[in-house]
Amino acid sequence: MGAWERLVNKWKGGTSTAWNNSNNWTENAIPLANANIIFDDAPSNNLYLDASRTVNNVTNSSTSLLVTNGNQLTVKGVLNFTNGAQIDASSSSSTLVYSGTAAQQLDGADFVSSKAYNIIIDNTPGVTLGSDFTIDNALTINSGKKFVISAGTQLSVSGTLTNSAGNSGLVIRSTSNGNDGKLINNTASVPATVRLYISGGAGTLGPAFHYVTPP
Repeated sequence: MGAWERLVNKWKGGTSTAWNNSNNWTENAIPLANANIIFDDAPSNNLYLDASRTVNNVTNSSTSLLVTNGNQLTVKGVLNFTNGAQIDASSSSSTLVYSGTAAQQLDGADFVSSKAYNIIIDNTPGVTLGSDFTIDNALTINSGKKFVISAGTQLSVSGTLTNSAGNSGLVIRSTSNGNDGKLINNTASVPATVRLYISGGAGTLGPAFHYVTPP
């Protein structure tokens, strides 16, 4: 008897772009909530959300897109993207929710044009911005959650920035050589912590704080 082989349900898109069409999946089954989503090596179509969906990890090494299509995609795991794979979350009302129980990373390279319409941070260990990113509408940080803008990255929020987690919920970092994280937004009085490294006294480097003001 041959070795047991686990069958993996992958997005093929052989019939259409519709998530909820079982014929588009290699095992003819629509993934359940919290499933790992894996793209075939060469899908025939992009994958379009038909409704709000919750997933664990998303793995894509193809050139096909995951298109939110005005819906909400909740990601509890990681985006394993290679070969230029991306999410298109640019259409109106499209929302990405980061809700992992472990730390997550938001990278501009994982998104078409390095942007999304809405982003919601619902991760207690924290979501870290790994590269420049634009949010065309709203950024929401839920109570008790954390979003970190890394040193050397820039976040632009064109709409409303709501931080319900207070000063600890939004952290902007810098390095001792002046490589600062940057936040460009239009919302007044957003609570945040800025970790600015400065030298002084005996030459010890340590964090200090300064005001964050919107443009």
